[in-house]
Amino acid sequence: MIRQPAELEARERERAPEISAENEPPPFLGSWRNVYLFLVGELLVLTALFWALTRWAS
Repeated sequence: MIRQPAELEARERERAPEISAENEPPPFLGSWRNVYLFLVGELLVLTALFWALTRWAS
């Protein structure tokens, strides 16, 4: 039996996982883990810069 294209598309949609806002990847850096690592790194850099500025200005 030859399947029609509409049947193939319906079967593909059934197999594919649903993409919702909850499990959607971030628009940058590829994964949420990378986004969080970037934010922690930025926090550390800003903390060091403000510490150095405080030491210099005192």
